[in-house]
Amino acid sequence: MLICKKKEFQQSVDAYKNALKINDNKKETSNTKYNLAYAQQLLKQQQQQNKQNQQNQNQDKQQQNNQNQDQNGGKGDQQN
Repeated sequence: MLICKKKEFQQSVDAYKNALKINDNKKETSNTKYNLAYAQQLLKQQQQQNKQNQQNQNQDKQQQNNQNQDQNGGKGDQQN
């Protein structure tokens, strides 16, 4: 789980998949399957967090743009 500690979850998933392909030992296979499932869960959480962070950044940029437009006299906000 050293790779998981570095938060390189995709590499962890790949490593565990490769280990399952080459390992015939039932006890080690069981541990590897558990570790693979755990790494996949962590990877999914990381991807969801990255998506949320990106959405937050986009929202922050939009708010900043709106503030800049307001400070510049509302160009684009024309009232009839």
